[in-house]
Amino acid sequence: MNFNVKKAQLELEESGITHPIDLIADRLVYFEEIELHGRYPDAHDMWTVLMNAKINKQGELDSYFGIQDNRLL
Repeated sequence: MNFNVKKAQLELEESGITHPIDLIADRLVYFEEIELHGRYPDAHDMWTVLMNAKINKQGELDSYFGIQDNRLL
């Protein structure tokens, strides 16, 4: 999969501050239902869902960022 992403910047005219725009955020989406306990989900369940999302989207992440060489760490 190829994202064909190019860097974009937004410059605010009044303050002259430049902010990068994340073009990946709109392309990397993962949904999984999680049960709430009161108002909030269980912390363990949230970490499990986050790990599931990473595993599920690893191919897309590798395609964009490249494959990390863990031997250098």
